[in-house]
Amino acid sequence: MDGIWIYLGATGLIFLLLTFFFVRHIWSPRKLDYITKMIETGQFKKAAREAQLLIKKNERNHRAHYMLGMCYFHSKQMEQAMYEFRLLTRLNRYDDAVKEEDVRNKLAEIYLHYGQLEEAQKEFLLMMRLNPSNYEVIFKIAKIFMDRNFMDQALAYFMKVVALNSKYAEAYFNIGQILFQQKKENEALIHFNNAVKYDSQMHKANYFLGVINKGNNNYHQAVACLDDAQKDADFRQKARLAKGQCYFEIGDFSKAVVEFERALKDVSEEDAVSLAIRYSLAATYEQMRDLPSAIEQWEAIASVKPGYNDVLEKLSTYQELRTDDRLKDFLTASNTGFEQLCRELVMAMGFDIIKFASENGNHAVVLANEPESKWRNTKVSNKLIHIFRDSDAISEQIVRAIQEEMKRVNANKAICISTSKFSPGAREFASARPIDLIDRTGLATILKKV
Repeated sequence: MDGIWIYLGATGLIFLLLTFFFVRHIWSPRKLDYITKMIETGQFKKAAREAQLLIKKNERNHRAHYMLGMCYFHSKQMEQAMYEFRLLTRLNRYDDAVKEEDVRNKLAEIYLHYGQLEEAQKEFLLMMRLNPSNYEVIFKIAKIFMDRNFMDQALAYFMKVVALNSKYAEAYFNIGQILFQQKKENEALIHFNNAVKYDSQMHKANYFLGVINKGNNNYHQAVACLDDAQKDADFRQKARLAKGQCYFEIGDFSKAVVEFERALKDVSEEDAVSLAIRYSLAATYEQMRDLPSAIEQWEAIASVKPGYNDVLEKLSTYQELRTDDRLKDFLTASNTGFEQLCRELVMAMGFDIIKFASENGNHAVVLANEPESKWRNTKVSNKLIHIFRDSDAISEQIVRAIQEEMKRVNANKAICISTSKFSPGAREFASARPIDLIDRTGLATILKKV
């Protein structure tokens, strides 16, 4: 009888061991495969329930915890997902189905979701130790350093990326950005060119290429780059601003206006870029003598940021346009009209014109003298007259140059007339010399005689 009980006990033990083996090595893996398929087909709630059942049977079932973490992650339940993936790092059990790199990558993404950059970076650094040749992970480390404003460290890691993958366009772009911020434009130029070389769709790199070329006065090359940069929605507005500034510098004001006005169409709310666009547009209108349009832009800027550059000064300078029609005509006249008004101005001052020259419709130089009938017994002397139609203050350097010119043309007196004002240095220099300075107020008085 004892033999029977021993036999039955042994048989039961064998059955239990076989059952355990079946559950552990056959049924459980099949169950996990089933859960995996549910995750792949987006059945996250159902998959999560099945994974939780497995965990109840074995709390240290790392594969079930991984599956549950994946369900939470894809369901955007980040806190629960974080708990599961952190638990896996504590269990420290990894295999072909649950790889440490995958677990740490998911943790890093969750940390990024919550803006915990340092924690995310720690996970990526651990991944880098596991696989030093994974340039994608190194790129993420570099990007976080960049976002945390540790530019030197970011640059070092981006350099590691291109050392591992010499055709990684995005890494070249970020290297270029850092060097550009560090005022190393020539070095940045090389990396931005590489970014475009290895990715023809890297339009944002062409924005910086355009800006650098503009800074080097390569305006036509800059325009070509900025044309391409407009294809990137994030850089379109700034590209149009820079392109307009290129046209402004080469004197093509009509094209500049077109670019600035296009850029303004993208303005949804006023910011630093929109104010720069309006200021550049106003400067262009000013050069074109369309002062009412320029004033409109200055007023728009002043309503948002009164202290922006010299906007209030500009508005003050041109406020007479509303009350003085003669001064308005002088300021807004075409180049030909400006020359004619300058001639009439000189004659209204009582001088005869000997020689007249005009530059760009904003500056006239006149050699004149007083009528001989006024001084019959006195030697007629020449007068050198400079007339500036510009919003910039007349500097001491300009007045000194006028004095030197007086000697060359044998003039005993000079008159400098400006629609703007004179710097303190200019006034002090002229006060001890035969040079009369006439500002806008004095000009307005003379124009009444024209």
